[in-house]
Amino acid sequence: MADRVDVRVLGRVEASASGTPLALPGARARTVLATLATYVGRVVSADRLLTAMWVDGEIPESATGQLHTCVWRLRSMLGGVIETRGAGYLLVGDDVVVDARDFEGQVARGRAAYAAGRLDAAADTLAGGLALWRGPALTDVPGLASEAVRLEELRRSALAMRIDADLELGRHADLVAELSGLTTERPLDERLHGQLMTALYRSGRAADALTVFESVRARLRDELGVDPGAGLRDVHQRVLTEDLLVPARTVSPPPTRYVTSGDVHIAYQVVGEGAPDIVFVPGLLSHLDLWWDDRSTADFFTRLAAVGRLILFDKRDTGSSDRAPGAQTLEERMDDVRAVMDACGSERAVLFGYSEGGPMSLLFAATYPERVAGLVLSGASARWSPAYDYPCGRSSASMFADFERLADSAWGLGHSIERYAPSMADSARAVELVGRRERMSVSPSDFLRMLAMVRDIDVRSVLPSVQAPTLIIQRADDRVTPPEHGRFLASRLPDARYVEQPGDHVIWTGETDGVLAAVQELVSGLAGERTPERVLATVLVCEPGIVATDLVERHRGAILESAARLVATFDGPARALACARSMVSVPAGGDARVGLHVGEIDKATPVARGPAFEVAARVAALADPGTIQASRTVPDLVVGSGVAFEARGSHRLVADRDEEWEVFAVVQTPLAGAGH
Repeated sequence: MADRVDVRVLGRVEASASGTPLALPGARARTVLATLATYVGRVVSADRLLTAMWVDGEIPESATGQLHTCVWRLRSMLGGVIETRGAGYLLVGDDVVVDARDFEGQVARGRAAYAAGRLDAAADTLAGGLALWRGPALTDVPGLASEAVRLEELRRSALAMRIDADLELGRHADLVAELSGLTTERPLDERLHGQLMTALYRSGRAADALTVFESVRARLRDELGVDPGAGLRDVHQRVLTEDLLVPARTVSPPPTRYVTSGDVHIAYQVVGEGAPDIVFVPGLLSHLDLWWDDRSTADFFTRLAAVGRLILFDKRDTGSSDRAPGAQTLEERMDDVRAVMDACGSERAVLFGYSEGGPMSLLFAATYPERVAGLVLSGASARWSPAYDYPCGRSSASMFADFERLADSAWGLGHSIERYAPSMADSARAVELVGRRERMSVSPSDFLRMLAMVRDIDVRSVLPSVQAPTLIIQRADDRVTPPEHGRFLASRLPDARYVEQPGDHVIWTGETDGVLAAVQELVSGLAGERTPERVLATVLVCEPGIVATDLVERHRGAILESAARLVATFDGPARALACARSMVSVPAGGDARVGLHVGEIDKATPVARGPAFEVAARVAALADPGTIQASRTVPDLVVGSGVAFEARGSHRLVADRDEEWEVFAVVQTPLAGAGH
């Protein structure tokens, strides 16, 4: 059997085997082959083949025998690519290349590229598909006339789209000659005439463009008795008003679905396919449908979806997702990511933490390392506000003041562009889009509440526990997260690569090729499945021990000891705090001293050993009866919970270390719902 069989129907029907042209045995055999090629990979009934073979006359009694003879002759030439299946035949697709199928595939890819705004790729792909044509399709097979018409309509559509892409790319001067020839061949095709007028106008030939309009209008009236349609009239009007610019286009968004996370519904979308999954964790302004209204955003996400299956979602309180009843913690936002991943069947993904989505992505990667294959951080920070031990954030006070002023008096007008993308602030269109994104992403009051949480975010203690390979993308001109924040992350994360480039905070503006290439490089270098040995957990130690199995399970904890003392671990400090509050509230917990600490533990450990357990035990020992105390790590990670802490000084909490830890007493714990 030949290594490869090529069947060409975009012109006269031809075939070759292993590159050698074949002389097809007669018109009826050619019809059989063309019909099987039209439905390659699908069974074609004998009746369908006979109808195609005798399209111009009555099917004779000898037709079935002639069909068998044609199939036998074709098999003798092509090998075993034609199989008998029931009352029909099948051209096996794995060993056969059909030019029409290749053409349709390239048209589909070209349309997708055009919809995403990747005009170069669209023009090249569509041109490649059109180059497969050698003449009118199936020109020597009358029995497939309807298929020939379908292919010709697809060719015309692809040609028009390729010309549109070339026009938008500024290739109008090169198109004038081609379009002049095409309009001569098809003198009543209004779309082609509109494209010719556009190419002429943009080439400085407005008078010639108007002449084309008058000519086609006269022909339409004389031959069809109609006036030009709305599309051609619009082009004419825009030539007259000198406004024949490239029209703004939008991309239809993918379907939006919902998943329940606790008491709220989270909206999400899935774009593309292939491995790995990429979960984009957005910042404060997010609305799934609006991502696709702007070409630069739609282009960025479509190209990102070519790297791996892209999962987008609106965080609670933003976009199409539910508004939550009150302040929300990073922990609850992590639950939203898990819920979306579960709904998409994503067991392990690359997290792309953008802006305010960065800290939560870092915490997620440390807490659930088995679910994070890699991490991308853009415009992200471990902490935005300055501190005595944090050499960053010197400009954050003015940033927060600007955002608070906007929320109070100018929300929805697009003025946040001065922080997010100042290089685009002179564009009225860009300001309009940002204003719409402000209005539809989040209300002014919710934005102020979320801004207060951002001001207090601090995940520095988490950084050493992040095991996933991390790409940090930093824009040099970022007015929200200046470069020192990204450099700090790179210096503290165990496996990080730092990429700095010119540009604003908004990652999909400016030069994005380098960004996407860096993401592709990270993805290409990811190892296979691995079992993490250590995870970030909140350790709770209660002395003396009390019977609290139900309380721990209710708050998604796991008990390691329950005799002289109770030791449990949780996947988040807010749940551990809620559990601790319940413990000291029961009658048996009146004398209990509870200590909390967030640190790394062995994932499979059945015993409470290691520095994290030692710190939590020491914090408990320092507490008064009936109270809860926590190391510095806990207040930093429960931002948004409404929990109040009171400083209790610094102490050595690990016996063989000189390091001192700040200890805090929990004085207020309004944590309703933290156990979900």
